[in-house]
Amino acid sequence: MTALAKMRMTKVVKSTGMALLSTAEQVYQNGAAAIDTSTGLVKKWTASTTLIPIGRYREDQLVASGGTANVEFFRELNAMWFANSASTDQITQTEVGSNCYIVDDQTVAKTSNSNARSIAGRVWKVDATKGVLVELANPT
Repeated sequence: MTALAKMRMTKVVKSTGMALLSTAEQVYQNGAAAIDTSTGLVKKWTASTTLIPIGRYREDQLVASGGTANVEFFRELNAMWFANSASTDQITQTEVGSNCYIVDDQTVAKTSNSNARSIAGRVWKVDATKGVLVELANPT
């Protein structure tokens, strides 16, 4: 995308939980949920070095491949949708849970471009229509 040339419509997404893409597995209400940074998918806690704890499952559910699980977060999420960078620096599902970087006043990217970009925040969702849901780093 390119920098804005006029106002854009957006709002802060405040959420205590949401449906997130998940690994295919049986989950149980109030079981601990995490984002696996190696896949960008939510999964139940296991011994691993790639998990970020985010909350607990809202219900018992057998999650099918490519399915979502409803998660109640440990804290309220404050995030905004931004445009996704193009082609080689585009954010994909595997970046969920990772930092993304500022390209311009409406666009975020997967990499820092050899430390030329500042961190925008943490990626929570990627959507082909809406873009990238980002929890801003150190919001004021």
